Amino acid sequence: MADSVWLCDLLRNDAALFPFDWDPAFVDGEKMQSVIYRNEMGESLSAELFPKEIYAKDDQNYDTKLRYDKMHNLVWAGITLVSAVAANIIRNFDLGQGALYPIKVLAKDRQTPLRGEYFAWNFGNVKNCYLPDRSPRTNRNQYTASPRYYPPYPHLEGDVVLSANSFEQPDVWVDPIVATTFFVHGNLANALVKAGMLNDFDFKRCAIAD
Repeated sequence: MADSVWLCDLLRNDAALFPFDWDPAFVDGEKMQSVIYRNEMGESLSAELFPKEIYAKDDQNYDTKLRYDKMHNLVWAGITLVSAVAANIIRNFDLGQGALYPIKVLAKDRQTPLRGEYFAWNFGNVKNCYLPDRSPRTNRNQYTASPRYYPPYPHLEGDVVLSANSFEQPDVWVDPIVATTFFVHGNLANALVKAGMLNDFDFKRCAIAD
């Protein structure tokens, strides 16, 4: 059993956000948004639903401002991407129904690879373990019919409180009432941190309710 649980609040870490265009087979807005939403909600998705290529935005300002040549090991491009180095570590853990699918990350010329090999991360697992009433500074999204919560950001260790079932396998999951965030067991988080990726993943330790 895992001895700790950590969260990665990906979509609010500006260092991880890079705008990309999807390949032409996936440019239909409704289809693209469906995949983004279903992945965020922890649905297990097949490789066919993810783009095979994505391209840096065709805008000089993006190249200068966001420095695609300095992309991290964790990138949000509508879908969550991890580098080959990170993927090789993640594969050593229990991904449950989740998966890593190869994806070509190309410059705006749609030919030149950017920063090596990347993989689209389908989280693929759901656990209902977030305890908003026990979590300091939690914020509810007032614009959704069903409860969705945002952990405070920037957040501190222990701001997010989970139930004990968060220790159960698999090692990666999302909670359907927590927006923009995925969770991992400490053994996976520690392996990525040991490999020098603390700043990339911006992990914060969660508290577990008694």
